[in-house]
Amino acid sequence: MLNNFIKITLSTFLFIGFMFGGVQEELEKINKRLDSIEKSLSNIAKNKPSPVKNDGKKPADPGKVYNISESNSVVLGNPNAKVTIIEWTDFQ
Repeated sequence: MLNNFIKITLSTFLFIGFMFGGVQEELEKINKRLDSIEKSLSNIAKNKPSPVKNDGKKPADPGKVYNISESNSVVLGNPNAKVTIIEWTDFQ
């Protein structure tokens, strides 16, 4: 009885060993690829441009009101409304 248990246990370990034998190599490949990606992201983070460019232009004023002529444009709704939303599209 003990002899059969040992045989079954050993054969189970051998089966599991063969089944997962290539997993370690695949994990190493994945880890190398992740390291490469991490290094690339680190380089991108080091070299990222500053979000504000100082090219001599005045920054946009979000509170400014722009008067844009509607000329012969199609108007939906009240043409004398206090607020006008203009949608610009380019059909190309």
